[in-house]
Amino acid sequence: MTSIVIIISILIAIVLLLIVGTTTTPFRILKRIGMNLVVGLFFLLAINYIGNRYGFYVPVNEFTTVLVGVLGLPGFLVLLVLKTII
Repeated sequence: MTSIVIIISILIAIVLLLIVGTTTTPFRILKRIGMNLVVGLFFLLAINYIGNRYGFYVPVNEFTTVLVGVLGLPGFLVLLVLKTII
């Protein structure tokens, strides 16, 4: 995916999450998961941008994004540890 597609996807996700708001409990849960996914994707892209200079790359796909989105920081650390081990 190109950078433009990723940036547009993040912006659309943020706008949708702001529109949904926190009116009911299911939407709160979806909002939290959605925000975690966006933040997780941002961290994956940031580590890839910085790590590219040093030959370090974590693949950004559905699995890694959902893992970081659901588990948060521990999921991100698991990916980093797995990448250094493998």
